[in-house]
Amino acid sequence: MDHDISVGLSFLLMGFHCLHNPCAANYGAYAKTVPGKLTMASGGVGTPSRLEGELFKTMTGVDMLHVPYRGTALSLTDLLGGQVQVTFTSMS
Repeated sequence: MDHDISVGLSFLLMGFHCLHNPCAANYGAYAKTVPGKLTMASGGVGTPSRLEGELFKTMTGVDMLHVPYRGTALSLTDLLGGQVQVTFTSMS
């Protein structure tokens, strides 16, 4: 028997300003043109930001390098400093 499971997720894609792609659709399209060259920061392995990033990768078919940090604050610091290109955070 087939079962459909729907889950409502709300997350925010945060990107470094030099990418010039203000929305997720544009970012996904850009990321496909440079597979494996963009970095995705998270608050660590198994954190919501990692799972949200992996979901984005799966849904869009992009290839980004995961860079785990020891907490969200450190990942945001490197995002703002330009060491990583994107991170995801919960909207709640």
